[in-house]
Amino acid sequence: MNKPALTVWLDKFLAHIKYERNLATLTQQNYQRQLLSVIEKTDLQDWSQLTVEDVRKVLFQARKAN
Repeated sequence: MNKPALTVWLDKFLAHIKYERNLATLTQQNYQRQLLSVIEKTDLQDWSQLTVEDVRKVLFQARKAN
């Protein structure tokens, strides 16, 4: 995974939910896992490119895998 724009934002978001929102560790891990899945399973280069169709695709693949 070599998508620096996505991973920089993801690191900032994860820090935000940990330190500013004080979310539970399991919740943080779930966010991280799900967002990494989006990065891996789409051709996104920037989060602003994310579409509803991308989200549906990732959700469909996750349901299919389980």
